[in-house]
Amino acid sequence: MPDLLPIEAKNANFQILLPNKWNSNHYKPVCLHMAGTGDHYFWRRRHLLAKPLLTKAGIASIILENPYYGSRKPHDQVRSVLHNVSDIFVMGGCLILEALTIFNWCKQQGLGPLGVTGFSMGGHMASLAASCWPHPIVLVPCLSWSTASSVFTEVFMFGIA
Repeated sequence: MPDLLPIEAKNANFQILLPNKWNSNHYKPVCLHMAGTGDHYFWRRRHLLAKPLLTKAGIASIILENPYYGSRKPHDQVRSVLHNVSDIFVMGGCLILEALTIFNWCKQQGLGPLGVTGFSMGGHMASLAASCWPHPIVLVPCLSWSTASSVFTEVFMFGIA
C-alpha cells in the first residue's frame, strides 16, 4: 500500500493512553479509536473518549490518525476533501492494515481484550478492521452505516452536493 499513498501519509501516527498500573496482570483492555470524517487530530478522541475510558474503567486507548488527515494530509489537500474517490478506498485499506498491526502488537505485549470503535466513517473503518481480525474483538461502531454508496450515487446524480 505504501506506493499508493502520498509521501505525507506513509507513516502511521498514533497516541496511546495507558494506565500507570494495570488493575490485573491478566486483564489489560485496550480500545483502538478510528477517526470520523473531519477528525484530523487526536484531541477530540483523546479528551472525549480515551481519557474517560481510562479514568472511569481502566481501559487503555490507542488513537490512530487516518491517512490523508492531520499530519498525514497531502500538502495540497484542503480539509477532508480527498483528491480522488479512490483515495477513500486506499485510506480504508491502510487503516485495516494499520489496525491489524496494532492489534497484533497489543497481543504480543499481553494486552487485551481488544476493542475498536469510531464515529461515522470511523465506525465503518472500525467495522472493516474488526472483520479482518481472526480473534475475538469488541466492536462499537457509532453513527455508522454499512455503506457510503448513496454519497457516490444519489447525491451526485441529483446535484445535492
